[in-house]
Amino acid sequence: MTVVAIVSILAVIGVVLIGKQLRAAQSEEALTMIQSIRAAEERYRAENRQYLDVSTTLTTYYPGDSNGKKRSFFRSAAPTPPLDALDARWRLLAPTISTPVMFGYAVVAGNPGTAMVAPSTGQKPVWPADPVEPWYVIQAEADSNNDGTKCWAVASSLNGEVYIENKGE
Repeated sequence: MTVVAIVSILAVIGVVLIGKQLRAAQSEEALTMIQSIRAAEERYRAENRQYLDVSTTLTTYYPGDSNGKKRSFFRSAAPTPPLDALDARWRLLAPTISTPVMFGYAVVAGNPGTAMVAPSTGQKPVWPADPVEPWYVIQAEADSNNDGTKCWAVASSLNGEVYIENKGE
C-alpha cells in the first residue's frame, strides 16, 4: 500500500512538471513570431520610412484571442481579398509564418514625438516620453491551458529584448 501511495505521488508530480514544461515550450512560439514581426517591421520601415501600425491597439489580437488551440495565422486562405482591414494590414506587414499559432499578436507603431503604448503585462517597461525615432511595440498573449492565467510576451523597437511574463504558468 505504501509503495502504491509513493508511486501515485511521484506520478502526480511528474504530470505537473511535464505540463509546465509543455507550456514553457509553447511560449517559444511567441519568441519566434516576435522576431519574425520585428524583421517584417524593419523591411516595412526600409521601404516607407516608418513602421506599420498594424493593430492600432495592443488589445486587438490577430488572428484572434487565445483559446488554447493552435490555428492558422492568416484568417483567410487566399491573400486576396482580405477578410477585413486588420487582415489586410497583417498581410501587408507579411511576417514569416511556418506553422499554426497559439498566441494572439498585436503591433502598435508610432512616429517620433508620440507616446509609446504600455503593454498589458504586470511589469511595465519604462520607455521615453517623447521618442525621437519611429517606434513599434509588439505584444503576444495566450492562455494555453484555459485557466485564466495568460502568458505575455512584449518587445519594442527600442532594443532587442523580449519580456515574457507567466512563462510556463
